[in-house]
Amino acid sequence: MPRPVLKPFVGIRREEFGVILYRGGSDQIQAIHPVAAYVLTLMDGRRTLREIAEALAGELGRGVEDAMEIVEVVLDRYADYVDLEGSHVKDLPSPEELLEGVPAEIPPEEALYGRLSAPTGFGYIVTHACPNRCRYCYAAAWRRTRLEDDLVPLDVMLRTVDEAADVGVKTILMTGGEPFMRPDLVDIVERGLKRDIFVYIPTKSLITEEKARRLSEAGLGWIQVSIDSPNPDTEDFLVGPGAHRRLTTTVRNLVRHGIDVRVNSVVTSYNVREVPRLIEWLYELGVSKISLSPYQSPHDRTDDDLFPSVGDYAWLLDRIEELPRHLREMLDPAGIRAIENAVRVNRDELEDVEALRRCSAGRSSLVILPDGRVSFCERVALDERFVVGDLRKQSLMEVWRSERLERLVYPPRELFSGTACHDCPLFDECTRLGKRCYVRAMDAYGEPFAPDPICPAAPRVEGRFV
Repeated sequence: MPRPVLKPFVGIRREEFGVILYRGGSDQIQAIHPVAAYVLTLMDGRRTLREIAEALAGELGRGVEDAMEIVEVVLDRYADYVDLEGSHVKDLPSPEELLEGVPAEIPPEEALYGRLSAPTGFGYIVTHACPNRCRYCYAAAWRRTRLEDDLVPLDVMLRTVDEAADVGVKTILMTGGEPFMRPDLVDIVERGLKRDIFVYIPTKSLITEEKARRLSEAGLGWIQVSIDSPNPDTEDFLVGPGAHRRLTTTVRNLVRHGIDVRVNSVVTSYNVREVPRLIEWLYELGVSKISLSPYQSPHDRTDDDLFPSVGDYAWLLDRIEELPRHLREMLDPAGIRAIENAVRVNRDELEDVEALRRCSAGRSSLVILPDGRVSFCERVALDERFVVGDLRKQSLMEVWRSERLERLVYPPRELFSGTACHDCPLFDECTRLGKRCYVRAMDAYGEPFAPDPICPAAPRVEGRFV
C-alpha cells in the first residue's frame, strides 16, 4: 500500500488560534480541523493508509473501516499538500504534541489574516552579482558584476537555517543576482535539506556535470531554471548572448543526474506568441513543470514595450486551452491565474480589494539580504525604509517579532497622509487583508505609502503594472 507523506515544502504546526497547514513562504495557509490535523501528522512516509486508519480508529473509538473513510476524505481535500507515494520521509510533530488543548473546530478564516507566530519560509538574496543582462529584471538597478565584499558569513547563514527549521520554516527561496556565484552556496543548501527545509533555487547559471552531481548528492530534489523561449535569438535577446545554449546544457545536465527541473518563463511582448512551442520544447527536454510569470516592470518603467497586450494574453490563454492534456498538466495553475488576473486588471474588471492577491511579506515570510540584513520584501530590498533587522546582530525570531517589521505589516493611517488611502473607508480592510502592494505604489506614485494602483479605489495613473 502507498505510504503518503506531506510534500517537502509543506508544514503543519500549531498557532495560537489552532492548527495550520501551509506551503512554506507563500500565502497558501489553511486552518484545519483537529481530526484532519491528526491524520496529516501521521502522513510522514513511514505509515500505510491502513496503519493511519488504525491509529485514527483507536483515537476515535471507531471501526477501522469508518476511520479509513475519514482518512480518504482528508487525503482528497488536501491532495495538493500530499505525495501519495512519496520517496522521502518527514519528521512531523506527534498528534499529542500538536493537538493538546486545541479547540475541536476549525478556526475562523479571519484568524489567517494576521501575522503568524513565526515565518513559514523566507527569501535569501544570495548576491546582487549576476553575469546575465535580462531585459525584464526588476533588480537591474542593483546588479553588479562581482561578488560583494561583505557577504553574510557562512556560519551566520547556517545558524539562521537551523533556527528557521526549529520554528517551522519549510521553504527557502534563494535568489539573486545569480545565486550560484556564491562559492559555498551548496553548503547552505545542504544544511537546509538536512533540516527538512525545501530549498528553492531559480538559476540561469551554467550547471556543469560536476555541479549537478554535487547538488544531487546533497539531496536537492528539484531546481528552477529560467527559460523564456525555444528560439535561440529570442532567448539571447531577452537574457544575453549564449543564454539559450547555456540553459539547454544546464537542463540536460540536471536531468541526467536525477534532479527534477522546473522552468519559470517571464511572458513579455517578445515571447508571448512563442509560449505554446516553448511548452512543447521543454517537455521534450525532460522538464516536469512550467510557471508562466506575466512581466512586471522595474520601478519607473511602467510604460515600456515589454508588456504583452491584453489581446496577446487572451490569445495565449486560448492556445493553452488547446494544448494536449499532458502539456496543460505541466503548467502551474498559479501562473495561469496570474495571466488571467493581468487581463482583468487591464480591462478594469477588478471590483474590490478581495480580488487582489494577499501579500505574504511580514505575515508569513521575509527576505535576507546578501550582507545579512533583513528586508520586508525582495523588490524593495535596498530601500532603507524596509530594512527591519540584521542577522549578524539578531536572531531570526528577534527580527520577526520586531516593532519595525510589524509597523510595515500594519502601517498606521497617518503614514498615508495626503494620499487617497488616508481617507479611504477601505483602509482598515486593505491593511487587515494584506492586499496593498508597496512596490506597485512606488511604481505608480513614487511613494510606498500610497494606494496600490490596481485597487479599484485608487486614482488612475498612466502606465502598466501587470
